Amino acid sequence: MEEEGRVLEVKDGYALVGIEKKGACGDCITCGMCGGERKGAQIFHAPCGEGVARGDLVRIQFDGRILLRGALYMVGIPFAGILAAIAAAGLVENRALKTILFITVSVSAFIYGTEKGSREGRKLSGTIVECKKQGDKNGSQRKS
Repeated sequence: MEEEGRVLEVKDGYALVGIEKKGACGDCITCGMCGGERKGAQIFHAPCGEGVARGDLVRIQFDGRILLRGALYMVGIPFAGILAAIAAAGLVENRALKTILFITVSVSAFIYGTEKGSREGRKLSGTIVECKKQGDKNGSQRKS
């Protein structure tokens, strides 16, 4: 997966890259996983070579497996928790106890899944594959 972004800061061989959120981004539960800590932009750290400077436009490549795994945790674990809660509640006769058991298991699975997915998403970092210098009028690009 590749995205374009702008270098916000360069420090110790790493660039802080801001990528503007696209259309539906921010509407799903996985938003926090993608580095969406600042409103309107996703922020990523990426190792960079010399010559990358603040304001440069870069193309950054991500490992899609991490994003997929994080989304699976955030959606799959809560879904499995609901199924487990239904099964566990089916074993109990008392209606009040059924309700408490269902809510407890469902909410616990939701919290665990979103936390695990968010932790996985924080591992998401990119690699700068192309850099266009700020103020480069002729559109030339170079590999970083």
